[in-house]
Amino acid sequence: SRQCASKKKQTEFEVKSDGITGWYSRKLDSHPIITKSITSLLITASGDSLSQYIEAKREKHQFEWDKLRTSRFGFIGLVLVGPIVHIWYGSLSRLIKGVNASAVAQRVVIDQFIFAPVFVPTFMSGLWLLERKGTNELISSLKSEAPAAIMANW
Repeated sequence: SRQCASKKKQTEFEVKSDGITGWYSRKLDSHPIITKSITSLLITASGDSLSQYIEAKREKHQFEWDKLRTSRFGFIGLVLVGPIVHIWYGSLSRLIKGVNASAVAQRVVIDQFIFAPVFVPTFMSGLWLLERKGTNELISSLKSEAPAAIMANW
């Protein structure tokens, strides 16, 4: 009877842990890039939607959702952020192995001082290209806005 109760508890735990998080974990194992790309699409699109809402409330305007802007963010999340970040962090973990403080610190320094200064302007450029900004406007915007965005990332 004690074994039966223990087995029942274990089965209940397995069912609970095999919900959405179990499904997601299996998708990360079986299809890591597409899973992370779709996740990134959802995060960037919902983040932009929330940002628009907060911006409207802060400026005391009626909230009007710019679906095209949100679509651009989602697209960049899907085709740029998800795949690139997956490849970058996978490579970084293979380059610097371990979970001790030294290994983690090394990965953070490399990420923030090598990857971020390249990726942040790439992300910004992708959005602006989708907005159909011309080359001169894009370069000018990068020069004026990228340094502050990189610093905010830090």
